[in-house]
Amino acid sequence: MALFQTGFVSYTMRRMVNISVIVPTPLPGEGGDKQKSHKPAHPYPVLYLLHGYSGDGSVWQRFTSLERYAEERNIAVVTMSAENKFYANHPGDDRFYDFLAKELPDFVRGMFPISTRREDTYIAGLSMGGYGSLLHAFSHPQDFCAVGAFSSGLSETGIAGPADAVYADTRPDLYLMLKEYEGKMAELPKLYLSCGSDDGLLEANVKLKDQILAQGGQVAWEELPGYGHEWAFWDLQLDKFLNWIPRTDDYATAPRRHV
Repeated sequence: MALFQTGFVSYTMRRMVNISVIVPTPLPGEGGDKQKSHKPAHPYPVLYLLHGYSGDGSVWQRFTSLERYAEERNIAVVTMSAENKFYANHPGDDRFYDFLAKELPDFVRGMFPISTRREDTYIAGLSMGGYGSLLHAFSHPQDFCAVGAFSSGLSETGIAGPADAVYADTRPDLYLMLKEYEGKMAELPKLYLSCGSDDGLLEANVKLKDQILAQGGQVAWEELPGYGHEWAFWDLQLDKFLNWIPRTDDYATAPRRHV
């Protein structure tokens, strides 16, 4: 596994931004004496993985087995920091929506051996990042094969965030966005939603799940008893999501690697 932590000047944000990119690499013993190059045989599928409120791009690496999961499955993973801005655009240069939707994939695909196919591109996140993942999947579904939203930061209005309503006018209502797909749910990426039974966000997530089903859509749903809004749940869900995603890339049928 190679972990790249890099900064670059964003033309969207008009400042230096920091991201991390995990790229699978040959493991000891793989390829035997024939392994003479780090150039992969094929581009890797990629997961854009979003953090929650008060977190940053490092938390998935710090509190889960993300790097091992990625290496085992031959998948690249990209993380970024979105402050507490819900992956949406804000006044001034805080254009986090545009950065994630356009510039970040452009940069990653230009610098790393990452597939450009929709079929190989996924997005997922926890809490605020679950909201962000759904926001982007509903806004430009043509870019993602599947989306995972764990303990999504939704309220009964479908708008993410704390009760103080800071930046509330910048957060689209996901229930209303989903309503626009009435009769055309097949246009959306494949959906994976989950929440712990002891999580205060459960009711809002169940409401979203039920709306998807009522509109004729399909969704993989998991509600686990005994879990609240916690890393033990999100680590488990990341592992399950990576097992669940539909894959047709060149590594899809390869045996799971032992790390």
